[in-house]
Amino acid sequence: MKSTQQAQELSALAEAKEHISSLLCPQDPEEWSPYNVAVVEKVITHFPQSDNFLAELIELRLFAIEESLRFVQRDPEIVEAALFDVLFLSFVEIGEMLSFVEDEELGLKGVERMETIAKKIDKISKEHGEAFVDLMEEMAAEDDEEDECDECDEDEDDSCSCCCSSKKK
Repeated sequence: MKSTQQAQELSALAEAKEHISSLLCPQDPEEWSPYNVAVVEKVITHFPQSDNFLAELIELRLFAIEESLRFVQRDPEIVEAALFDVLFLSFVEIGEMLSFVEDEELGLKGVERMETIAKKIDKISKEHGEAFVDLMEEMAAEDDEEDECDECDEDEDDSCSCCCSSKKK
């Protein structure tokens, strides 16, 4: 029963990705429009919930950004600056979602994909890419701050000898 459910979930994910790809990276560049981004948002927000819903949601959002970039690289004259704004909002949302992921490996893979995307955007458009790279740096800095002791600014796990040592006992 479980394998049937997993197969259905994988099939739904593949179908959603195919639909997203057809909207964000159409064969005929004239078929692309900013409206397609809104339709993709509906595809993602109405994706059926499953046991892996958060991971699938992150996957679909990252995939949507990657497909948009693929289209931008193929047909840069069609793309408007507004697309980068939409992608940036999605990027921020993915970063927030990743903070809720309990599986460390999945979280790291998500962050690595985000870093790759930020670099691709930076290559396509220095102006817009800088915002994505800055966001990744801010997220990394916030993550480092969360691991520090509020009392002495040392890492809670390692060298903190004040309040944190009493918490561990």
